[in-house]
Amino acid sequence: MAAGLLKHRIRDTRLVAVVAVALLFVSEPLWRENTLVHEPIEYLGYALVIACVIGRIWCSTFIGGYKNERVIDTGPFSMVRNPLYAFSFLGVLGIGLMSVRLSIAAILVAAFAAYYYRVVRREEIFLRETFGTAFDAYCQRVPRWLPRLSNYHADKEITTRPQFVLRTIRDSLWFFAALPAIELIEYIQVAGWMKPLFWLP
Repeated sequence: MAAGLLKHRIRDTRLVAVVAVALLFVSEPLWRENTLVHEPIEYLGYALVIACVIGRIWCSTFIGGYKNERVIDTGPFSMVRNPLYAFSFLGVLGIGLMSVRLSIAAILVAAFAAYYYRVVRREEIFLRETFGTAFDAYCQRVPRWLPRLSNYHADKEITTRPQFVLRTIRDSLWFFAALPAIELIEYIQVAGWMKPLFWLP
């Protein structure tokens, strides 16, 4: 199951990325640079991407590669059942906002929601079959998507697997790669090497 999901995730991520990049090349934002709206949207995108990367690393220190061995219910996992995906959602939204095209942000968010809805459903079936009543009790305490901050608790010490944290750091750096890619596309358009065909809000 995991291998199939990973294969589809890579394929689907590439497809959505190609569509988003193509839209960036042939369009320009309705709110141009140095306008009242452009900068706040762009900086909000930066902030969300930073929060995404920091949050994913934080989550990885708690789950530490033990996801399929026991129910993790401390740290970020005490507030929401899928904190890694929740932080990834912030990153995807942030990338869309960095483009200053809310339409592209909507496409990215919709694609993310459609895919991870299926992923979470399949993961929960596996976890329920594996951990039984322990997972059911966890589901009753902790919401799937919207964090319940009052639930937060964490052990004074945790055991983690460094290779898992390092892999999360490596994977999370792809979120930062969106910024130079967007800036490069803007430079190509400003230089006149490729003229946008239309505006996108």
